[in-house]
Amino acid sequence: MFSLESRVDSIEKSGFRGLGILDISLVCVVVVLAVSISLLLGLAIGSPAVIAAGRNTAFLLGLMLCARWAVGQAAVVAPVVWLMIVMFFGFRTGNDPYPWSILPEPPDAIHAAAGALISFVGGLAFLFLDSRRMYA
Repeated sequence: MFSLESRVDSIEKSGFRGLGILDISLVCVVVVLAVSISLLLGLAIGSPAVIAAGRNTAFLLGLMLCARWAVGQAAVVAPVVWLMIVMFFGFRTGNDPYPWSILPEPPDAIHAAAGALISFVGGLAFLFLDSRRMYA
């Protein structure tokens, strides 16, 4: 979030490079690295929680990028707010998470992967729209 917010508007508006595409590329590289590392490490140590961390990173990053479009830099708290919502309201009795909670689901939960993908792609779309709004 820091690198996306640390821009010099006057220089970036007058440039010829597609900075929106560079922002999207940066976010994609970060998520691909996070998912790859969590998958490799999770398989190496046999931990399903570590494997799910990559999916959860994509979900929370997408959520933050969606919120960034609406509230700007204050969007950095969106993942924390989501964690609090899941912690207080995301479980049925015991340790049974609701499907909407995404984060506590096992790594092989298809709906959690679909939710993370939707969140991430939505975040990229909002990042693209935001970059077009900023550089127009």
